[in-house]
Amino acid sequence: MKWDVLQKWLKNKFILASLFFIIWMVFIDNYDLFTIRKYRNKLDKVKLEQEFYEEKIKEAQASFQELTSNERAMERFARETYFMKRPNEDIFIIVDSNLAE
Repeated sequence: MKWDVLQKWLKNKFILASLFFIIWMVFIDNYDLFTIRKYRNKLDKVKLEQEFYEEKIKEAQASFQELTSNERAMERFARETYFMKRPNEDIFIIVDSNLAE
């Protein structure tokens, strides 16, 4: 009985074509379900990175605006980053012993 029903289903060309199409799209095609899932995960990761870098750009623009408008901030930045000094000043660089190892 069951074999007769299965034979009828397998002889139907529309069911065979549909079954073949589903198997093809799920497992064999270049953009099968697994590949689409992998690309979706990559896209989510890239969107998170984009948000992170957009925030960093905003911080950098604010810092740049402050440095170009405030002379004391520019001087502090030059002293901290490039160890610049005024005439007749000495610079002492203190290295943390935990970081030196």
